[in-house]
Amino acid sequence: MASVPISYLRYYGAALVLKFFSLNNLTRKAYRRLGNRFFHEKHSTLTTTEVEQAIWLLDLIKAQHKQLGKFLELGTGWTHFYSLFLRFFFDDEIVLFDVQDNRNLEAVKKRMGKLAEILMRDSDNGAARNEPRLEKIRNMISTAPDFQTLYDKLNMKYIVSPTGSLADFRENEFDVIFSMDVLEHISKDQLTENSPVMYRLLKPGGLFVHQIGLDDHIAHYAPRIHKKNYLRYSEITWRKAFDNTVQFINRLQLSDYLEIFKKNGFRMLNYAVDLDSHSVPEKISSRYAHYLTKDLEAVRAKLVYLK
Repeated sequence: MASVPISYLRYYGAALVLKFFSLNNLTRKAYRRLGNRFFHEKHSTLTTTEVEQAIWLLDLIKAQHKQLGKFLELGTGWTHFYSLFLRFFFDDEIVLFDVQDNRNLEAVKKRMGKLAEILMRDSDNGAARNEPRLEKIRNMISTAPDFQTLYDKLNMKYIVSPTGSLADFRENEFDVIFSMDVLEHISKDQLTENSPVMYRLLKPGGLFVHQIGLDDHIAHYAPRIHKKNYLRYSEITWRKAFDNTVQFINRLQLSDYLEIFKKNGFRMLNYAVDLDSHSVPEKISSRYAHYLTKDLEAVRAKLVYLK
């Protein structure tokens, strides 16, 4: 009998652990507490990739909008990184929307302190020419005793809705709706349901921006296997062996997102895709047989729409 490569043992092991933490409310709370405790350093770390992605988002907003009013970020995670990045440049109200509370204030302070230092050194983005503002925002963040004080100081509002419903927001309320590595964690049914709602919430001419991870997130724990290892598995196998609620991924492909947003009226401004031919396993499930090669090889997408 052929032995199972160690990388797949890690993959299966990670899937089993995530399944365990998805059992009930108690285990899901334990997952979040452990994440805050044992991954504090990771959540406090600032990567070059994150800064580059934030600058990409900033440049898009500056190019499309001379006057703004209100932002909505979907899925702000542990540290609200992208919204707080924008706060260094804009005074407009920002609504932070999430389905669960994973916030870590100390990690926020560390990351934003590092970010301010980077922005002050980077003369290319123009922020260094506004050093007093950078210092002001950094001090507001570093001295905030709690999240609510932080939100009050920075004109931000934090909303947690376990159902993910956006129905309470007003029509034409937002100038920009965006998310970074979030939509892959929303089920196809919920994304299909929320897409026309998001269209309704945007003002005419509003900007709709999403960066989407199309890779297999369980494979992050086993980096030697294919980045889109989930392509191997049928819906039944995936649901029984790998699907979980603490790190849920919907396994949608690029064309699925494009179809959903086009159907609901969004006008494509541009999109970019990272392709990796090595990301696709040798054998894939019949569930993915009809997808084009570009779909299967796509590991990350940046979608930019207008209303």
